[in-house]
Amino acid sequence: MNDTETSEITEKPCLDPALLVRLNEMIENRIINNERLLALLNSLEKGGKRRLKKELKKNITVSENARGYLVESVSAITYDESGKVWGTWPEKEKNLPRCTDLPANSILASAKYNFRQVCLRGLSVAAMAEKFPNHKWENHVKDKLPNQAGFYLISLENPLKNLNPAAENESFPADCYRLDFNLTIELLLTLQKLNQPVPSLFFRTTHINGHSDEVCVGLVDGKISFLSEDKVRAEKKMGICLVKSEKWM
Repeated sequence: MNDTETSEITEKPCLDPALLVRLNEMIENRIINNERLLALLNSLEKGGKRRLKKELKKNITVSENARGYLVESVSAITYDESGKVWGTWPEKEKNLPRCTDLPANSILASAKYNFRQVCLRGLSVAAMAEKFPNHKWENHVKDKLPNQAGFYLISLENPLKNLNPAAENESFPADCYRLDFNLTIELLLTLQKLNQPVPSLFFRTTHINGHSDEVCVGLVDGKISFLSEDKVRAEKKMGICLVKSEKWM
């Protein structure tokens, strides 16, 4: 290693040597005594602690914003609220899988996408139709396939509305997917029964009908209804309920 490389990796001193010389001179000339130096150090220490406290509070706020889905809101569904709609839970709340933490700069923490935590049971369409038979269930009433109960992180209101396939694909957030068919139905029904607002859109799901067309789910006159993707796109009534992908799903 040559002298140039050594000088490049040598750490600079915390204080300018010239300042240390002046400080020593002031001490020798009794310009600064113990009392004055102690007062100065205490003042600097107090200011430093105050600054660190502000920075810590700021970091905590960023972290809390990134975990904003834990805050109650009109689009959130708690464990107890789900119980009001569907009855006693078979699982304890503490045993349900939850969303993983979010980075502070994630789109999942963006107010533009309004991600919120919802507690869903993963009920089959057949079970929901049995609970609320007065809906337009069509042939889906025979679907007995359940899903995973848990705390899902979803975005019901987001910019992905009435977009053509190319624009939608370009705007689709990473680590997200469309909420599953039966989970979307459960979400809309639960929000409706809790008198929480539901966008007047049909949400494209993961379900494919007999014509190889993706099924969209929405409410018409307060009733669950199903429309094909091509019709919903043509009428510009399509939305996408995003869900954060988790390993337990």
